[in-house]
Amino acid sequence: MTVKSTVLKLRDEYRPDLKTVASLERAIGLSNGIVSQWDTSVPSKRTAQKVADFFHVSIERVYGTQSTKEDPDPIALYRINTRGLSKDEIEEVKNQLRFAEELARKQVREKRGDK
Repeated sequence: MTVKSTVLKLRDEYRPDLKTVASLERAIGLSNGIVSQWDTSVPSKRTAQKVADFFHVSIERVYGTQSTKEDPDPIALYRINTRGLSKDEIEEVKNQLRFAEELARKQVREKRGDK
């Protein structure tokens, strides 16, 4: 899988409102046409990090070296302090964060009319 195809999958997953590659490039702040070059090349670490930050994913995911099925640890993702919590309590916090994230996505889609 090329970096371009990975980035386009991220767009489809996280920002389906950006219908064209050009609109995606503008939203991220990339040069026009740069994403198409990633069919045969790899972006610099700085540019890949810019893309990762835009989608709130790891740079490894942008480069395609991290499985898309891997569920990121919400404790790390949201930098939650778990000091003093039991393992069961930490698991409950993770479940609540996943629920809140999915609810937020659902509400955004509904507001946008995607349902």
